[in-house]
Amino acid sequence: MPASIDLGDLGLDEGAHLLVKRALAAADRIEVRGTAPTLAIDLPAWCRAHGHACEGAYVITRGPG
Repeated sequence: MPASIDLGDLGLDEGAHLLVKRALAAADRIEVRGTAPTLAIDLPAWCRAHGHACEGAYVITRGPG
């Protein structure tokens, strides 16, 4: 089971990407939970831009870099 992070209503454009980045530094795979309206769109795009795999909308596997 992957580690888990709850962003609440914090969006990636409001700094949630920093929390995700910190969680990925500590674990190879994380599950992200949150209620921000754009999270399902922004999180996969952020993952692609940073070389991480995004399974579904909210499970991230850290990329090689």
